[in-house]
Amino acid sequence: MAIEIFWLSGSPYSWRVLLALEIKQASYVDRRLDGSKGDLKSPEYLAINPRGRAPALRDGDFVLNESVAIMAYLDQACPGPKLFGASAGETGQIWRVICECSDYLADETIAAVLPVFSGQLPEKREAVFASVEKVRAEFARIERVLADQDWFVGDAISAADIAVYPFAALALRGARAAEKQGVDLGFLPFVGRYPAVGRWMDRIEALPRYQKTYPPHWRAADVAPGSAV
Repeated sequence: MAIEIFWLSGSPYSWRVLLALEIKQASYVDRRLDGSKGDLKSPEYLAINPRGRAPALRDGDFVLNESVAIMAYLDQACPGPKLFGASAGETGQIWRVICECSDYLADETIAAVLPVFSGQLPEKREAVFASVEKVRAEFARIERVLADQDWFVGDAISAADIAVYPFAALALRGARAAEKQGVDLGFLPFVGRYPAVGRWMDRIEALPRYQKTYPPHWRAADVAPGSAV
């Protein structure tokens, strides 16, 4: 049986898994979920992931949730470039980047941009900017790391890059949405502030199968004048 992937459009955690699949050029069955229709809380989905969150993987009788765990599974189960390193040193560094993303970037990015997308920026402005400052500090650190290297670890894309990229893209989208609301989050112009991060994002976005992973509802919003979410 083919691998099934259950995911949400716009979820950075789901995006990680889709990027890993496409970089590995793996075959899979697309099971896109719609949170607004209650898909995450349906009995069928809760049987796969009792936490009611996405993404999740089903491979025959085997089921797995949590994006990084799924990426690690795919790295072992599917042929293609190794995402978690070719040596002990690379593996350790990749996991360090993933852990740093989890500890310092992921939650703060979501906290910074969710009120922008939900229309709650005015009343949550103080909390948003508290998270924005932490995200900007992480971007500054990442900028220094990528100033003289193409990828976080080694000479090719790895799970480290895949883990971080969706949150960078989400932060940038949130900054652009806030700008349309007349609020400067301090990320723009992005390439002017973070040129190395911008070049790194360009490299990922130039990958042959990248466009297949791009959040569909973002794409729909991109062609709608005035839309930002």
